[in-house]
Amino acid sequence: MDGLYLAENILKFLRERTSVLTEQITEGSVPDFATYQKLRSQYEAFVSVEELLVSLLKKSGEDDEWSDFTRSRSKSRKG
Repeated sequence: MDGLYLAENILKFLRERTSVLTEQITEGSVPDFATYQKLRSQYEAFVSVEELLVSLLKKSGEDDEWSDFTRSRSKSRKG
């Protein structure tokens, strides 16, 4: 149960951080292209870690709990 608690908190942190980065990229004022690239690479890194964590949770038998999250996440990025 401690592992699940840790995973939930990590996912919460990752979601919050990607949300902040998305707002900075789309709504904030990015001073130059180099800064934009840095923010974009940070966003991609957080999304990759989040996908990896969800994948590991699925493999560990927590399939039902995380399947809705991954579907909603992939739909939001495509749209």
